[in-house]
Amino acid sequence: MENVVATAPLPLYGYLQKKGEKGLVRSYKKRWFEQNGSKIFYFHERGEKNALGFIDCIEISTVRRTDENGLASPGGRPSVRRDASVPFEIITPKRIYEFIASTEKDCNYWVNGLNQYLQYQEAMLDTQGMMAAHDQQVTSLQEKLEDIKKRHTLQSIQWAERDKELEKELAALQERLKKQEADAQAKQSELDQKTAESLERLRELNRAKKDLESEKKQREESENEAKKNEEASRLALSRAEERLLDKVAEREREIDELRSRLAKKDADMLDYVKSQQTTSTSTDERDHLREMFESEIEERRRETERTKAQYEEKLAELAQAKDDEARRQVDELERAHSAALRRVADEAERKAEASEEAWQLRAKEFEARTDELRRRVADKKSKIKQRNGWLRELEAQAKQGANDEAAQRAQKLDIEGRDVERQLRDREQELQDRERELGEVRAKLAVATKQKKALKTEVQGKLNEMEKVLLKKSQEMHSMRDALQDQKKRKEEEEAGAELARLGEEVRQSAAALEAKDERVRQLERVNEELEARVKTLQAGLDEREREVEALKREKEELQVPKGESKSAKKLREELEAALSRAKAKAQSKDDMLRALSQKLVEIEADLEQRLRAKDEAIEQLHIRLADSTEQKNALADRFEELLKSSQHGSRDEAERKRKQEDEVNELKLALRLKDEEIHMLTDLGGGSGGRGKGKVPGHHSDGEVENAILHEKMEELRQELFYSLAVGIKLNLSMQGIQCTQSITTLYDDAMRDMIPTSAWNSWIFNRLSRV
Repeated sequence: MENVVATAPLPLYGYLQKKGEKGLVRSYKKRWFEQNGSKIFYFHERGEKNALGFIDCIEISTVRRTDENGLASPGGRPSVRRDASVPFEIITPKRIYEFIASTEKDCNYWVNGLNQYLQYQEAMLDTQGMMAAHDQQVTSLQEKLEDIKKRHTLQSIQWAERDKELEKELAALQERLKKQEADAQAKQSELDQKTAESLERLRELNRAKKDLESEKKQREESENEAKKNEEASRLALSRAEERLLDKVAEREREIDELRSRLAKKDADMLDYVKSQQTTSTSTDERDHLREMFESEIEERRRETERTKAQYEEKLAELAQAKDDEARRQVDELERAHSAALRRVADEAERKAEASEEAWQLRAKEFEARTDELRRRVADKKSKIKQRNGWLRELEAQAKQGANDEAAQRAQKLDIEGRDVERQLRDREQELQDRERELGEVRAKLAVATKQKKALKTEVQGKLNEMEKVLLKKSQEMHSMRDALQDQKKRKEEEEAGAELARLGEEVRQSAAALEAKDERVRQLERVNEELEARVKTLQAGLDEREREVEALKREKEELQVPKGESKSAKKLREELEAALSRAKAKAQSKDDMLRALSQKLVEIEADLEQRLRAKDEAIEQLHIRLADSTEQKNALADRFEELLKSSQHGSRDEAERKRKQEDEVNELKLALRLKDEEIHMLTDLGGGSGGRGKGKVPGHHSDGEVENAILHEKMEELRQELFYSLAVGIKLNLSMQGIQCTQSITTLYDDAMRDMIPTSAWNSWIFNRLSRV
């Protein structure tokens, strides 16, 4: 069958008897049949040119024998009788042709030949259909191949663009890597510089500490020297008072002696004059003068009391005004400080949240870009697999070709497919090279990231070491301060409120000392008044004696005593003149002593005024230091704001920004430690100046108590400010480490004061409270 189909059958020819059509001649007639192509022509005789008709082989559906036995023909049709005339028929859709062959051989010749031709024709139609289908399939494959080529060209262009983009990204990554390396080197140098600055600040802090200690020693030495000078002045004053009292007693003795001598002289003069009227008159004048002196002394005493009362009222008004002004300033500072702390805390929390959201968004974008790149690579691989599948299908279809043309087309398609496959392999190799380069870049980036992490770890280690060193120094400073405060703590443990008692005792001692000084001044004034009264009395007595002498002289002249005086009268006159000269000399010495006492009182008042001015200057310096601390607080708040603003602009390199913020936080911690030292210095200053010039008016608040109250409020405000600043810095550091802080810092200070947390444990206590989840 395959041979029949493979080769075309020979044309048929021969004589057959053909039956006529219905309605026409229905008898069998002999005709010459000759096949030419797909048609069988029949003639009257052989060799004629004009055919009577033809049978189209294409229309033949069945060729079979019509013998009576109905045996199957070799072609699958029933056979005719095996006799001299063998009938068969050709069936078409329009007509059935009936024939009779002369022999069975001729019948088989025609039946088998026609059936073979029909099989060949059917095979040819099938082959043509297969070829047409194959041609159509080849056309579709060519179209697909053209589409593949177009898509491959387009994808090649896209891949070239992608390669350019990847090259640009690679260049950008390399540039970024270089920038990161340069930034890392810059950060390393900056870190070294910061470390050097920190060490320099630490050395400055140590020098400041030494200066403070030396200043404290000098202040203690000056206080000791002032105490020694005060004791010396007190001793000198007491000695001067003793000498003054001795001199007064001596002068009183001299006056008594003079009085006794004058009394004797009066008696002698009275005996000599023998007149009682003059004596009675001098006694009345003496009583009158005594009353005048007493009234004047009483008036001066009342005036002194009025002056003292006015001075006490002025002191009370001044103390009340200072107290009101200090309370007002403290209230304003507390309100401003609370508002500033709230603003700084809110701004810090808001900016920390915004910075964290921006970083998370950037991380998501980076992950999305990474996923997109992976998806593109997967799409390329899937497209390559799809092209390989198409090529395999083309090869399979090319192998199934039925003829040489199909085989050639398949071979051509195979060649083109191999070219495409080679191009795809080249493209895949190029893509693999790109991927390998990308892997190398990623490896370099990984190495750079590892180096960056190592550098960050090293920097973090150095920062931790620096922080440990600073913490150690701070602990040493705290231990030194604790060692300095051990005595006070032991005193506080032994007796509750020992510091207040000491301050009260100092105030009372100062008030008592000032009261004693005032009392001594009053005593000196009384002594001065008594001396003045005595001097006036003595002067009055001397004047009276002079008047008596003048009267005696007049009486002597009236009595006309002879020129030759008696020896007793002459001696009496000489004694009287000598007594008068001595009285004048003593009066002059008393005046000199009174002037010296007045000068001493002026010096004492000048000393007191100088001490008051020194105390006012110390108060002014304290206010200036408190104002400086307020400015430092504002500076710290500004630095926090700058730190939070800088965290917004440093989004390109998060690690760099964190290192900057950690450096700023370390600087802030160092500034807070410096501020803590300043607070302790102010505490020492307040404790050193609190015992000088206190309390002049009993029953009122002294200037020292007012200053101590103001200083205590300022110190409490500074402690609260230091606590809030430290809490804000720790919260910012925790937020940079990714720890969400939900604890509010506004109530931490009250909790710390309620739990009586010492200043040295504030850092760990605040960290534990803020890091709670």
